[in-house]
Formats: sequence, C-alpha cells, structure tokens
Amino acid sequence: MYMRYLSDDRGNCPSTVHHRLGTLKLFYELALDDDLVTKNPARLLKMPKIHRSVNEKVHLDRNELQAVCRTAYDSSPVDYALVVIMGYTGLRVSEVCGLDVGDVLSYSRGHRIMTFVQKGGAQAIVPQPPVVMRAIDAVVDGRTTGPLLLRRDGTRMTRRSADRVCKRVARATGITMNVSPHTFRHSMIVNAIDAGVPLREVQLAARHADISTTIGIYDRGRRNLDTHASHTLAAYLGAVA
Repeated sequence: MYMRYLSDDRGNCPSTVHHRLGTLKLFYELALDDDLVTKNPARLLKMPKIHRSVNEKVHLDRNELQAVCRTAYDSSPVDYALVVIMGYTGLRVSEVCGLDVGDVLSYSRGHRIMTFVQKGGAQAIVPQPPVVMRAIDAVVDGRTTGPLLLRRDGTRMTRRSADRVCKRVARATGITMNVSPHTFRHSMIVNAIDAGVPLREVQLAARHADISTTIGIYDRGRRNLDTHASHTLAAYLGAVA
C-alpha cells in the first residue's frame, strides 16, 4: 500500500520509491537485530525496477566543457575556479563551496592538494592539476584565511549561488541541455573514461565506494564510437577476405 501510495498518489519515480523502500527495509532489519520486532515485513517486497536510458546525455563532452570554462574565465575568477575545480577534479558542489583558503595551499608527495570533508564525513585529499592551481591562485589573491570562493557581497559561495553560476555560464556558452553543478562532476567522470583512464582509477578519483556506481550511473550517454570494442576486435581478428 505504501509503494502504491508513493507511486500513484505522490507521483514518485521508480528510483525514489526504490530508495524510500530500501530505507524502510533497513529500518526493520535494524529493529530485528535489536529484538524490537519478530520479523521484517519489508524483506520480501518486490522493489520497482529502475530503468536508466543509455542515450541520456548527463555530461558536457570535451569541447563543451572547454567552451564553458572559457566563458567562465571571461566572466570572473570565481566563476572560472568553480567550474574548473568541479569539471577537472570532480568535487561535489557542497565540497567546493566548503573549501577554505587553507584547504588548498598544502602539499603532499610533490603535489599541491585540496583537503576537505567529503560526503559521508570522511576526509578526502585531491591533487590539483596545473589548470586548477592557476584558477585557485587567481581567487586566493594573496589571502591566507577565509572561504576560497566568495560571492560578490564577500560571503561564502553557497550551493544555490553556485547553481546560478553554472546555469549562467552554460547559457552564455550556448549549451542547451539543463546544466547544474553536478553536471560538471558527471563531466569529469565521463571525460576521464573517454580519455582512457582505467575504470578503477576513475572510481577512485570519483570517490565511489562501488565501481558499479561509476559504470551504471555516470557512464551513460557517451556515444563514443571511436573507442568501441569492435574496432580493437576487428584489428585483432583481421580481415576474412
């Protein structure tokens, strides 16, 4: 009845229903472990199937990302740093907005790094490629403390203001798809795959606990025919006639 309510009355999509029922099943499992209930009434529920379109484009390709970065560069140092950090290192928007100046100026093993608290509460360390270093240096501008990314009023950039920046620079670039801050994280992951980075390394860079997340959620809508396995296989097998 609850599943039908979520689907029919609330109009929730299958992924939302799946997530809510998964939470409910776990709740009863914990209650069962603590001897608060005698059985888990949600254990045998048939969960709704989640169908993700393989043709759905959820990222900016190489040329689009470069164009958006150029537009952001012409807009302001803060706009440029925001999209470059997310587009090149895959940080989530909350992680970028939470960065302080002191979090981006330290070194480890010869690399300048960004240190932050990631999703789930654990500390994460991400290296800065040269393009990211230059973008960060432009917004640091000699400061040693305070938020890294500042809004025009001098306060810390928020998720909402970051979303506005992303949409504005995308529109100015001529991108027609709906762009959000998470689009840049998608773009980092998919473009890394297109660049030939092994999936295990992409998983580590994205900080996914399970590689199936990297493949099933982010590796969609690529349509990269140049790297299709059939080309390598044809070269390996050779011509029949």
